[in-house]
Amino acid sequence: MQFKISPLLIIIWVQPAHETLLELLACRTCYISEIIDLEGPPADQLCFWCQSQQGYFRCKSCFSQALLCRSCCFTIHHHAPLHHIEKWTGKFFNATSLNQEGFILYLGHGGEPCPASHTGRDGKEAQLGSSDEDDGEREDESNGVPLAAWEKQDKRCLVIVDTSGVHQLCIGWCQCTTAAEPHIQLLRSRLFPATIKRPSTAFTFSLLDYFHIDLVECKTSASSFFSKLCRLTNNSNPHSVPVRQIIFCKSYQANRYLEPV
Repeated sequence: MQFKISPLLIIIWVQPAHETLLELLACRTCYISEIIDLEGPPADQLCFWCQSQQGYFRCKSCFSQALLCRSCCFTIHHHAPLHHIEKWTGKFFNATSLNQEGFILYLGHGGEPCPASHTGRDGKEAQLGSSDEDDGEREDESNGVPLAAWEKQDKRCLVIVDTSGVHQLCIGWCQCTTAAEPHIQLLRSRLFPATIKRPSTAFTFSLLDYFHIDLVECKTSASSFFSKLCRLTNNSNPHSVPVRQIIFCKSYQANRYLEPV
């Protein structure tokens, strides 16, 4: 019987862990310097994409954390709206969000505004998919920090929970004569609505699938998983995240119920 030796085992045997740490120690000063340099803007602060406007934004989720102007940042994130962005204040990069900077997530029409609706944040389409849920989906002051204290609230704000954390986005619903109901529009964008009537919270399909694998393989409880999401969203004040655990549990159960279909 022949046995195959894994190359990884050979590497570990040839180079013990303490030798790897010694090599890293020799590069410690260089590594620290490089990491600190990442906290500042590049020497050329022009927008990396248009090369004409001053760049103030960078995305922590994109592989290339290039400096971008507001317009280019929105254009790049039309199909990646759940990324984490930072804004240069003149002294440091401060955490912000696409929602705080005025980004609108349009459903349908390939991410472009619906021709039958107004395109501004204050347009009439704000009346379509908004407002607090009658069943208590929104946080109130008795259950925690209200949503308005977390981010500036708009009538079209939708709280979206993803593997990267909890996000809040202004939604531009499709208002064509043949447009589907808001909860169906969310489903077509791979967002599972927490409620059918006037949804104001949705969970990405990837989040629900990820939690299912985590539950099966790591036996992670819903409470622990939800606490992790809150930490990813706001590590210094996780209790300010405007989504309750009960809403997450109900949505997961509903999603698993529909999964065989």
